Amino acid sequence: MLRARIPLVLIAAAIACATARLQAEENKEQAAVLQALRAHFETNTPEVIRYKKISNYGETISGTAPTKEVVAREVELFQQALKAGMLKEPSEEVLWLGQNLVVHNPQMGEAFLKALHEAGDCKSPGLGDALYVASIALGAAGERLAVAELDSANLERRKFWAHYLEMFALYPESCDPILKCFKKEGDDGIKVSLLRSLIKVATPKSLGIVKSEIESAKNDASQAAAIFVFVEMAGFDGIAYLETMKPAGPNAEKEKSEGLEFLKRETNEKKKYPFSMQNDDEFAERFADLNGSAIIKWLGKEGYLDEKKEPPALSPGKKKELLALLADSKGFGLEAVKAQLYAAVEKEDEPALLQIRAVGFFSPNKFAVSRSRTLEIMLRHLRYEK
Repeated sequence: MLRARIPLVLIAAAIACATARLQAEENKEQAAVLQALRAHFETNTPEVIRYKKISNYGETISGTAPTKEVVAREVELFQQALKAGMLKEPSEEVLWLGQNLVVHNPQMGEAFLKALHEAGDCKSPGLGDALYVASIALGAAGERLAVAELDSANLERRKFWAHYLEMFALYPESCDPILKCFKKEGDDGIKVSLLRSLIKVATPKSLGIVKSEIESAKNDASQAAAIFVFVEMAGFDGIAYLETMKPAGPNAEKEKSEGLEFLKRETNEKKKYPFSMQNDDEFAERFADLNGSAIIKWLGKEGYLDEKKEPPALSPGKKKELLALLADSKGFGLEAVKAQLYAAVEKEDEPALLQIRAVGFFSPNKFAVSRSRTLEIMLRHLRYEK
């Protein structure tokens, strides 16, 4: 007995109808979550745009912390957004939510960032910046997620995250996995980014891999990048090696020449690295009257806002007070005392400096990147010279 056959066109139509129903249900669910997010942010500040609205510099993390109920609501909204598939092409409200979780509940913030890594396309409008900011603000956990992307089979994802690491990598734990990925990476552009990332995560002990790349580089551009990194990491002691190495082409020749000129001008036997730090005098002029700011009050009391007097050196006790205040103020005030802090930091201060860099991106503003660069120099000073 022959069984009746259902025409393929009917099967296709049935599948199309079922897909449409599911899509409609998903759209309805997403619309409901989006409405809830908008309602939430009518009364709660999205941290990532805090300084795009009317706000005061010098606000503290402790002074603007939300209630437990607000944080619980943000966790609930994240779970709803995740269930509704809203991280595939996240709206700005979803991204606002993610940054708030990073700030208010780091454990859930890491879960959000992981979900965004898994679901999102790095090239989606607005997503790249959001990933950068959240990754920095999450600290070591955010950088671990970035480094893990170097194993992706997707070339564009590896490029995106290699560039991120070139610009913002800062945690020593990233050094070994970056080197591992560097050795197996086939894309020259990514290899250059990974080499450059070593400047801020490695120590001079890692110079061997850089010298090896200089000597085995297959093209002019790769060798030029390796020479640049060597100059930054080796400092004065690298002059002798640079003078004897043979460039592979014009770019490497230019990098060698400029590197030698730089090291001979800026370093010497006693000052092996060109690190230095000066206070920003304009900061005092602009912000000294913010009497409601805890960090400004402290800087004024301790004599760091008086342009007519030499700022005092930091004692260990005052340094501890300052680091705590800077962490609570999201780095605000660093500009007025960075020279004294640079002179006073020791190896045991590294976790505090890393924390200040991370919180500086909780509510990013136009000062966030420059403060990050200041802290990077302090950390390199500790890792290279202490």
